[in-house]
Amino acid sequence: MSLKVESQTAQSFREKGDELKSNGQFALAIEQYEKALNLDPKLVPVLRELGEIHKNLGQLDEAISCYEKAISCKPQNAGLYARLGDILKKRGHLEEAISHYLKAIQTDPSFLLPYRRLKYARIKPSQFDEAIACYRHAIENHPQASLNSYIRLGDLLTKQGHLEEAIDCYKNASYQRNLASHPDFVQKYWNSKQLGQPNFIIIGVGKCGTTALSNYLDKHPKVLPSVEKELHFFNRDFAYGKKWYKSHFPPIPKKRSEFVTGEATPWYFNTLGVEERIFKLFPNIKLILILRNPIDRALSQYNMHIEQGRNLHSFEEEMRAEMKELKDILSSSDPKLDRTKLEKGCLGRGIYIYFLEKWMSLFPQEQLLILKSENLKNEPALTMMNVFEFLGLSDHPTLEYKKHNSRSYSPMSNDLRETLSNFFKPYNQKLEDYTNTEFNWK
Repeated sequence: MSLKVESQTAQSFREKGDELKSNGQFALAIEQYEKALNLDPKLVPVLRELGEIHKNLGQLDEAISCYEKAISCKPQNAGLYARLGDILKKRGHLEEAISHYLKAIQTDPSFLLPYRRLKYARIKPSQFDEAIACYRHAIENHPQASLNSYIRLGDLLTKQGHLEEAIDCYKNASYQRNLASHPDFVQKYWNSKQLGQPNFIIIGVGKCGTTALSNYLDKHPKVLPSVEKELHFFNRDFAYGKKWYKSHFPPIPKKRSEFVTGEATPWYFNTLGVEERIFKLFPNIKLILILRNPIDRALSQYNMHIEQGRNLHSFEEEMRAEMKELKDILSSSDPKLDRTKLEKGCLGRGIYIYFLEKWMSLFPQEQLLILKSENLKNEPALTMMNVFEFLGLSDHPTLEYKKHNSRSYSPMSNDLRETLSNFFKPYNQKLEDYTNTEFNWK
């Protein structure tokens, strides 16, 4: 009588583990994966899946061990370094995480994930040399994949105070990005000695659809991309100067006014003082503002904070506490009162009229286009036609409108929604009166 050898192979244990994992039976899946590894300790896909299960269960040391074993078996897999970097970051080992992200780039300079992670990582000066060497090596040896290395290298050189060298990096990044998206423009009109500047800025609001709006704009053949969507110059990096900022944009010849470029930093609108900085540098610029029901916007921002690992109370507890703080702030005329909750809170950012009045005190109405997030979602073609017209562009009806950052969250109680609706009602009414627009938010 012959035994079924197949039932004892590492592959069969792996398949059983995959099935159990997909059904959420993690403990049983771990047993099957470990049986597979007993037969084949170098089975990298199993080590990876086992590492993911341990990570999701909060067993970070076990997850780290799995990925370290996987890397020892397959040291040229950039994805393994990046995933291990994520776990190390979650474990609180930030410097080790950064080293693994850099190792991922060294292994595959075209792999985008580690660049995204490093964009927001707080790299300590002690690791600057390691990171700079990594980016320079990628640029020198893989010029076809140098875009993101130029951007991140520019960021580090900026932090070191080497602004001229950083500016050159951003100009090179702008060239690479536009060469990929608009090769004809680059071939005919690019002048590396010139600096660009924005024709428009999407100023906000965060969690209202700025990513979708920016991506739809980038699909228009006459819209040239900036180095990155969010530049944060006017709310964070203003000290680096106008030349530094302009290096992030493609140089458009004066005679080629059919082309436009811009950026989208969604937190500009709610950061007090940004409106004055933009007006001082670019008084004639066109501004685009997209607004969403402030209740839904608050829920989205709260969940973003949870995903970022912030230690928060329940949504209802946070909102009721913030409402109390905002009522005190908005009812007081004391200039010394801390108003950062208006700028940074989940609810404060939704009191749109408070901020809009400050922008409109500087910019004429014809330079500001206000959009409803609900319209962009439900009628994207019509909404974008209005945006293109505002920017002096022809319509682009062949554009495909895919959803961006669309997520569903646990609904709030009817009681809380009614409370929040009553809280926002007077501010929404002022907004409607001020803009002569019905938003119909409930």
